[in-house]
Amino acid sequence: MNANEVIEAYVAEVALQLPRKQRNDVAYELHALLHEELQGRSEAAGRVADAAMTTEFLNAFGRPAEVAARYRPTLIIIDAADGHAFWRAAIVGVALIWSLGLLSALNG
Repeated sequence: MNANEVIEAYVAEVALQLPRKQRNDVAYELHALLHEELQGRSEAAGRVADAAMTTEFLNAFGRPAEVAARYRPTLIIIDAADGHAFWRAAIVGVALIWSLGLLSALNG
């Protein structure tokens, strides 16, 4: 395998772990990034990038699952813009439950 084939296999493995809508864009971006970084390393080393150098570089870059996780969208349960409204509703809800509990204890 040459350096390009190693990168292609790595990018394909990362892309398989992403949502279908993201795969092509992320694969293109990751492919360009890896080639650019590898070219910089090969120039710094003063030699042409081979499969061994590429494999070493990709091991340092991270496992495909970790790289795919960097590209996945984060799960946002409560949007930051709704944070104040959420806290207000939560405090009112807790106060209401405590009030009903207190009334129930006093009546019962």
